[in-house]
Amino acid sequence: MKTLQNTNAWLPAIFEDLLKEGRIDAHTAKSATNRVNIIENENEFSLHVLAPGFSKISFTIEVEKDTLVIAGHNETAATAEKESLKFTRKEFAVKDFKRSFTLPETVDVEAIKATYKNGILAVSLPKMEEVAAKKKMVEIS
Repeated sequence: MKTLQNTNAWLPAIFEDLLKEGRIDAHTAKSATNRVNIIENENEFSLHVLAPGFSKISFTIEVEKDTLVIAGHNETAATAEKESLKFTRKEFAVKDFKRSFTLPETVDVEAIKATYKNGILAVSLPKMEEVAAKKKMVEIS
């Protein structure tokens, strides 16, 4: 009888099928730890990215075809590595991240805006006016 050398080796295989890119619309790079909330109303989608410790110039937001890519680069971490800072205690780190989201056709790419306040990067993805105007109440007789 064979015994497994690593008793936890089966765990990733269980979740592998569930986490394939085609099953969810938010694709996460392996280094990403930043959480995202996505909110939709009749006029827009809003992405709220949890990103404490960054400055607004640390972010890049790009749209290529139907994909929104949000990246954060921590200049302080890069400087610390270059200067070989020696920490007496280090309990947290602000790491670079990159997140990608597949956009629906209804998003007006030219009107995307973003703000950064209190550690939250808020990205507004307005819907095209024709789509927002299509909502109609139907009277029941």
